[in-house]
Amino acid sequence: MAKLRLGRAPSAMGGFVLLVGLSVLVTNGCANEESVQAKAVVGDGFKCPPGELEAGLNRETPKVREWIVGCNFIYARIHCRDGRCYRAPPEPPCMGDLPCFKEDPVTLEWDIEKTAKR
Repeated sequence: MAKLRLGRAPSAMGGFVLLVGLSVLVTNGCANEESVQAKAVVGDGFKCPPGELEAGLNRETPKVREWIVGCNFIYARIHCRDGRCYRAPPEPPCMGDLPCFKEDPVTLEWDIEKTAKR
């Protein structure tokens, strides 16, 4: 007669591993959705064959995620926040004796410096 073997109850470690695995999948799913949105911002502007447009997360702040999207040695910086993606504004030039612009490290927006460092 065959013996019936009952499996062990899941341990705390097994539950932790499962929780970490699920959180990685959810986070990766959100990042993949955002990379698709970032690619859509560029659209047909680069004239790349379908599937050759690549997106990679460049940097992340508490408010903004910056993606680099490109192909064939052409790229664009894309900012995503609050479920919306848009092209990142270019760095404004510093001219003459006027105050220069400085990038806010949290919002990644360009603001005029309070004191000129010239």
